[in-house]
Amino acid sequence: MLVFLKIRTSIDITRRLSVPENCIRALPPAEKGQEMSLHVKDNETGVVWTFRCKIPAEGYSKPVIFGDWLQFTRTKDLRPGNWVAFHQEMDEATEAQYKIEVKKRGSAYLNRN
Repeated sequence: MLVFLKIRTSIDITRRLSVPENCIRALPPAEKGQEMSLHVKDNETGVVWTFRCKIPAEGYSKPVIFGDWLQFTRTKDLRPGNWVAFHQEMDEATEAQYKIEVKKRGSAYLNRN
């Protein structure tokens, strides 16, 4: 199931990934201010990344993804304007809860499988 599709901004690449607020229900249950681990499989390489996710305790209510996210952006050479699709999909072999797909700027479409 597609959780969100987002065009990367410079903040998403250099600091943290801001997740749309309406995606909270697709994340593991957590209280505001609590961090959680997300095991995310790279759709292209099969590598499983452990991203950290937090729903801020006050003010800004959008969840943010950080931790291995910055290493992921460097490894994938993400740039502003690249697309990232985040899917909720359990992988029994790796126990990843999610799948991530990257499309570079200029890609005609996203493979949503």
